[in-house]
Amino acid sequence: MFVSYGMSVLKPQLAGSVYERRLDSVSLNDCAQLCLNETSFYCLSFDIVLTPSAPDDRSVSLGQCRLSRHVAATVDGLVIDTVNPQHNHYERIGQSVSLV
Repeated sequence: MFVSYGMSVLKPQLAGSVYERRLDSVSLNDCAQLCLNETSFYCLSFDIVLTPSAPDDRSVSLGQCRLSRHVAATVDGLVIDTVNPQHNHYERIGQSVSLV
């Protein structure tokens, strides 16, 4: 349902936030499901910022889930973050957005 764009997040906008909702302590799979089930707006993408766990911790990584009605093409691209690889951007597969 989603394609991963790797270590990146939606580019911030001067006019306001690119995110409609932010939720803390969410797993990657739950974040994807939240986007699919969102009813207050049509969720086209999400960013998740996972909290690094200890090397011996085998639990599921949790982080901040950021839901958006935007895709990279509608907000002038993505910000690539190779320093913090726990920042990841996902967009719905097969969804088109009118840029007109």
